[in-house]
Amino acid sequence: MSDLPDQWREYARLQEKLAKRQQVDDYTWGLEAGLNRSISKDLPAAEEVVRAVKSASRKERYQEQLRHIHLADQESAKSPVDVVDARRRLRVITNLVKKTAPSALRTRVLRLRRNLLALAS
Repeated sequence: MSDLPDQWREYARLQEKLAKRQQVDDYTWGLEAGLNRSISKDLPAAEEVVRAVKSASRKERYQEQLRHIHLADQESAKSPVDVVDARRRLRVITNLVKKTAPSALRTRVLRLRRNLLALAS
């Protein structure tokens, strides 16, 4: 990594940080924004990328607060049975994804999209 220009070294650093994250939260979205800023047309300085990470993190925290405020009533209307069923389905999907090769997943997603488009028509 030492032979990379400064902008690409910063990009690699952000990618490494993002790869180590175990959850998706406001900081993760900030890192994504920093990566996007890093590859923008004008190749910004490292300080601008750090600022982009902080700004996007702050924006995501604010949006999370808004979701919490405005969607709290809708979430509480769901029955516990629906919540448990949704969690079970998510576990099934997660296990399926872990056991499937990436190329097979792409094929399944493509077929699913085609089926959904056919149903929507």
